[in-house]
Amino acid sequence: MIKNFIQELVMKKSIQKAYRKWALTYDDEINPSIDLEQDKVMKLMTVKKNDLILDVGCGTGRYTKILADMGESVAGIDFSRNMLKQAKKKVKNAEFKQADITKRLPFPDGSFNKIVCSLVISHVKKLVPIFKEMKRVLKDDGFIVITTLHPDTDFEGYELTKFDFPLSKYDCSILHTFSDFELAFKKAKLKELKMIELKINSSVKRCFTTKSFNIVKGKPLGVIFKLIKADFN
Repeated sequence: MIKNFIQELVMKKSIQKAYRKWALTYDDEINPSIDLEQDKVMKLMTVKKNDLILDVGCGTGRYTKILADMGESVAGIDFSRNMLKQAKKKVKNAEFKQADITKRLPFPDGSFNKIVCSLVISHVKKLVPIFKEMKRVLKDDGFIVITTLHPDTDFEGYELTKFDFPLSKYDCSILHTFSDFELAFKKAKLKELKMIELKINSSVKRCFTTKSFNIVKGKPLGVIFKLIKADFN
């Protein structure tokens, strides 16, 4: 128990340090994970008038801005004070709070009818508490869209044209297996409605050097899950 606690604390400090360095340049970087997922995520979000949306791990406010600019009521939370600082500069029509997603979220039960969580949970070892908290703040007829690294992600051969990835220097990412996800969803009483595997294709060719793209094309990079409450009738 003590060993696990210390490991989690070390990882949190590493994540804070990495994103503190990355915050100022994050929006300028080429990132194939973002390019592969964004259109698909927005289709899954099926945004409607008067939606109440939570962006979990909002970073510099990528999805927060898109959704807020559509006229929706959006709240963004993130662990990194530096990333939130950039988000607040970029998005004026949203609410932001600093929060640790591994702990109780700073919202009452059933506050949101839609939740998006992009490229965050690969930084967390214990999935169940996070999913339980997202379920708690979700309305009964709402849904959650989560994106993360694909369980079979292999960065061998990657060479991006413009990308300084601080997280790789701090060993901050965890590749959860599909079994991990299935078990976590079950324990959190969430039901998987849809799963989309994201593979490197020509749409992100510009992100890689020519030599690297020929090596990595077709490799899995990300996965998207759409979830609802399993115990809602």
